[in-house]
Amino acid sequence: VYGDISLDGDLSDWDNIDKLSISLPIGGVNHDIETASYYAEEGLVLYYKVMGAPVYYNPGRGAAHNTGVELFLAPDNTSELIGGAFEMELSPTGNVTVKKFIRAGQNAQQYLLHHMPGVKVVGDIYGELNSPSSTGYAIEVIIPWSTVGYDSMPEAVCVNFAITYSTTYESAQREAWVNIGEQIVDGYGWGTPNTWWKVTKYGY
Repeated sequence: VYGDISLDGDLSDWDNIDKLSISLPIGGVNHDIETASYYAEEGLVLYYKVMGAPVYYNPGRGAAHNTGVELFLAPDNTSELIGGAFEMELSPTGNVTVKKFIRAGQNAQQYLLHHMPGVKVVGDIYGELNSPSSTGYAIEVIIPWSTVGYDSMPEAVCVNFAITYSTTYESAQREAWVNIGEQIVDGYGWGTPNTWWKVTKYGY
């Protein structure tokens, strides 16, 4: 339990928390996306609900090529992606992969952080995984403040996210990837985290 939020798959904890809602086509299929944030003493808690498309997950392909959420975050006022920003592949199966950007470029090399104490993901799939009958998923994640470089609760954190969409179990790569911040945040810049959403104790 983190303040008012329990990471247990019961999304009713989020009922009274303001949410950001986005609807857009991804890979030719309309996705209805809902996200919210919660500041806990222990860290930043985020919620994502993505509806409208089947959910496919194959452990044999890279984490970034399965259906899910790519979360990008950095300490407030971080002006450069390299050396300051993290990427987390969040899966509705509950898996998480954490990276840190360490070299510039379109295909920036990332250092895989194998041990990130306290990062926890809980996922829920609506319908049967790897079946066209599934209709979407939800993800909850807690990221300790120390993971983002803070000793205590900060005033703000830079946050962005993308949706990855895979249309089959067999495919080696994802079929679609959409950067949500790029779509709706005024003044957004990929390489400048301080232009992303500034998440505070009041939300997005």
